[in-house]
Amino acid sequence: MLLCIPVRGVILRLKANDGLGIVQYAILFLLYPVVARMSSVVAGKVNAGLSSHAANAANHPYAMHVAVALVNGAVIAVMLLAAFAVAAVVSSSLFRSFAMPAKVHRIVSYALEVFARILVFFYCVAFMRYCDGRFFNVSTAVKVLLVLAFGAAVVLSIRWIGKRGGPAGGSRTSEDSDAGADQDATRRIRVEKRPSVKFSDVIGMDDAKEQIRLRLVEPLRNPQKAKMYGLSVGGGVLLYGPPGTGKTMLARALAGELNLPFFMITSSDVFGKYVGESARNMRAIFAEIRKTPFSVVFIDELESLFPSRATDVHESTRKVISVLLQELDGLDKAKNPILLLGATNVPWMVDEAFLRPGRFDVCLYIGLPDFEARRYMMYRALDTGKVSYETGLDIYIARRTEGFSGADLKGFFEKMQQDAFKRRLPYYTCAQADELLASFEPSKAGDLIEHIKIWEKTRHANASSHWG
Repeated sequence: MLLCIPVRGVILRLKANDGLGIVQYAILFLLYPVVARMSSVVAGKVNAGLSSHAANAANHPYAMHVAVALVNGAVIAVMLLAAFAVAAVVSSSLFRSFAMPAKVHRIVSYALEVFARILVFFYCVAFMRYCDGRFFNVSTAVKVLLVLAFGAAVVLSIRWIGKRGGPAGGSRTSEDSDAGADQDATRRIRVEKRPSVKFSDVIGMDDAKEQIRLRLVEPLRNPQKAKMYGLSVGGGVLLYGPPGTGKTMLARALAGELNLPFFMITSSDVFGKYVGESARNMRAIFAEIRKTPFSVVFIDELESLFPSRATDVHESTRKVISVLLQELDGLDKAKNPILLLGATNVPWMVDEAFLRPGRFDVCLYIGLPDFEARRYMMYRALDTGKVSYETGLDIYIARRTEGFSGADLKGFFEKMQQDAFKRRLPYYTCAQADELLASFEPSKAGDLIEHIKIWEKTRHANASSHWG
């Protein structure tokens, strides 16, 4: 009977398409022989110990039986809890999750539904045969009629499952389609439960980190003080600047600093190929986000998701923009405050509706790293203790990499590693850095930075004229 626990768990997780749960209960199923053997050994020793008190047992036979039953039950319960703990630890440490394709999941669910109904049918027939003559007496004709009725009910039930949405999809209702789309959307969204990155791991960006700390971190850590000064917990910050400057890392560091779940949304998580699917995906994503009381939500490449509606955009994109605005305005900031961050390389292409107070009301420029930031990045990369380097190499590279982004510096150091490995160099040298810098092409961010400066001036001018 105890085997019903892992078997039922696997079946339910298969129907729910929960990969981690399937693995956990499968491991538990494999551990059951060990649990049964250890439980029987321990219970045997307990029974032998209790039976040694024969005199007391003769006087209190019922007490002895009750004691044996309680001890055996406790032993089995402890063993089961230990097996559950082992299965959970192994499945979570060695396996994250998976999701069957929608068609495969429908086939598996359909097969399980059919199997369950056939099993119930045979159980009813066996029960009727076993109990006949013991608890009741029925004629052969009644038995045949009951078996036929059970069989007809099973067949009709299986046909109903097939019409509702069998292995080929069937004629699913719109609600079933919406639920399936919602499951696909929430399955695609990337979530880090507790990012390990902190602000101390982010090199440079001191002004941006201080602004985020004042706007998002401190109000959440001191809600009563923030309320006294009229500040609300949560809010939105737009991070803009050239690519490769660490905007995503800064957002992840915010979640790590506060020990909050980190939701990352990109255009591939939202846009679908069917009409209305994109808007449904956006609603499903925010429904998943609402399940967490506090979280950091990061929307990458904001301009691809929410381009300016003043330009010629597709109708489905306009609907997605409207849905997101409704979701942001509909959030109960008292019960479910979220820390919202967006990132873009081209802020002038983001719809203006997102840049007003209450949404992305703080815009922070994340520029290219300065000399000190570049020097420290190279120092961190070089100072691993695995391969030595020429004294002052970090300063030497930092002086010659003006205009490099953080991603460019990372790519350049990887090129140094590959070159040193290829030539079996005993250590990194300034001569090697010079040679590689001559052929290394960093990302061209000059024109983009000029466009950003023009956008900032225009935005400030519009704000000044508005306040008059």
